[in-house]
Amino acid sequence: MESKIITIEIDVKNDMKKSYDCIVKKFEVVTEFNLWKVYSEQLLKGERAPMLDVVDYEKAFYKYWINSGHNIRKQVNDDKALLELLTLFFPKYTGESIVLYRGENLDAYNDKRIGFCWTPNVDKAKQFMSSNAFGSGGVLLRCKCQPDWILSSLSLDEHSRHLGEDEHIVNPFLLSNIEVLDSIASLE
Repeated sequence: MESKIITIEIDVKNDMKKSYDCIVKKFEVVTEFNLWKVYSEQLLKGERAPMLDVVDYEKAFYKYWINSGHNIRKQVNDDKALLELLTLFFPKYTGESIVLYRGENLDAYNDKRIGFCWTPNVDKAKQFMSSNAFGSGGVLLRCKCQPDWILSSLSLDEHSRHLGEDEHIVNPFLLSNIEVLDSIASLE
């Protein structure tokens, strides 16, 4: 199946065409119309609107991911492709090894579909374990992550700090030594 190029025209003044707000609006439209699969293929091919500043684009994706990463992952529906996209847009992690936690859905864990977003805050991970406790339930995971397993840290982002997430984006395909610390029955 061949990809089609998505063109979304947004009515903005010429001096705003490079703005962060314009890019975020485009991401919102892509999400609303369930187009992240096709749009991510375009982005990976370098098919970005030429009038949009690359730095603004990266900044907008970074910010948009914090609130809508779950929608992007669901719509792309291909974690290998999503990994490429995240590597393209996120600043590279330059820190040390760190212990990170994730509240994961038990079915996803059993199917080895572990998510990208982890936190050093065990209490925040417990909250996500509860919110992901559908189907068979939820699990609290712990992993001592090596620096090359971590794509990026959103810990410098004001919104991520405000949420208490200190979010780290990891490459779930590299993770090993994952421990299950706790589990919760389905809340359905």
